[in-house]
Amino acid sequence: MPRTDETNSKTKLYGSSRGVWKRFMGMYLIFYSILMIFTVLLGLGERMINLFFALLLVFPVIVEANCADKLNVLECMKKEHD
Repeated sequence: MPRTDETNSKTKLYGSSRGVWKRFMGMYLIFYSILMIFTVLLGLGERMINLFFALLLVFPVIVEANCADKLNVLECMKKEHD
């Protein structure tokens, strides 16, 4: 099915492609699990765990907003930090 202007405008709002978004979410989940393991091992306490939860919920929203039109999210993230 060919894409129309309407579907193109929706993809710009919600991210450029599903494959890139799935790959990014996989990396996000790995990063999240590593942080949680370190948090539990170090015993930083409940307040620090809540801070990690808050940061991890906000982080992908910020990246998606900045990189929605880019094909490669990782390259966009590197450019944003340089």
